[in-house]
Amino acid sequence: NYRPSAPTPSFSDVEVIGLPNGIKQIRMTSEKENSIYEFNKQGFLISVKCNRDYTTFTSSHSYTIKQGKLISQDGKEVEYNKVSANEDIISCDNYTLCNVTYDSKNRIVKIKDEYDTSTFAYDEENNAHEEREDIWGNAKTEEKMSIPILDIIGSSIYIPKNWEDKITSSDEQGRPTEIVYDGLLHKETVKITYW
Repeated sequence: NYRPSAPTPSFSDVEVIGLPNGIKQIRMTSEKENSIYEFNKQGFLISVKCNRDYTTFTSSHSYTIKQGKLISQDGKEVEYNKVSANEDIISCDNYTLCNVTYDSKNRIVKIKDEYDTSTFAYDEENNAHEEREDIWGNAKTEEKMSIPILDIIGSSIYIPKNWEDKITSSDEQGRPTEIVYDGLLHKETVKITYW
């Protein structure tokens, strides 16, 4: 479980994603994607690197979190630009990354970029879960180890429900170091290193 985000959305929200057990790095790989999330010794996210290679597009993103600000790989601060009371344009160096829509509690409920739209539902503990449609058009909720802001800067950390039976290796303390499972399109591998 991650620590819940601040009630008012801001890019400092990414700082309050904390993971237990002294996690240093999570590396997620599939046939087409490679994402690396790094954490400090207090368990808080400090950088995200994502690479995607699809037939339709290829993208590479790298962000660090410094003093509550999200900094791109070019050293530019990622900015919010208000569109309306419940919508922002997220941009970096005059390039629009996406539009973000909030609910009445200032929680992110939709992220729309040029390729995709993600919508989010919140459980009774205020944890965000991404909602996607299956191939028949039925709504399906995905379990995420993240808050929606991560969808702006790459792909959210995705661990499948009932992931315990998908652990392929553990360290001497019994903590999982590799999880392999069948993702939506490809086999996914999650590698975890600890401080």
